[in-house]
Amino acid sequence: SIEELKATLKCMDLFVSADTGPIYIAEALGVATIDIVGPVDEKEQPPQGERNLVVLPPHRKRPEMFVMNARMYDKKKVVVLAHSTKVSDVFAACQKLL
Repeated sequence: SIEELKATLKCMDLFVSADTGPIYIAEALGVATIDIVGPVDEKEQPPQGERNLVVLPPHRKRPEMFVMNARMYDKKKVVVLAHSTKVSDVFAACQKLL
């Protein structure tokens, strides 16, 4: 349930997630976040602040998807970007925040 999710997030020092609803709940609760963005525009709505970092796919030149225009995109590029973030990049972001 949402209440259980909130209770669980409150116990965390860091929450790592793709750009989905729970990351915004974590931010609202003051939990540090790592937002794995992938193909979407990282400037549109990620958590922002000293305790929030965004991890982008390496070598991404531009976003492929946008929140307000999610119907027009190159599916192949989206899949490649979604799968190209490396664990080492996410781990480095975690170390930076912790």
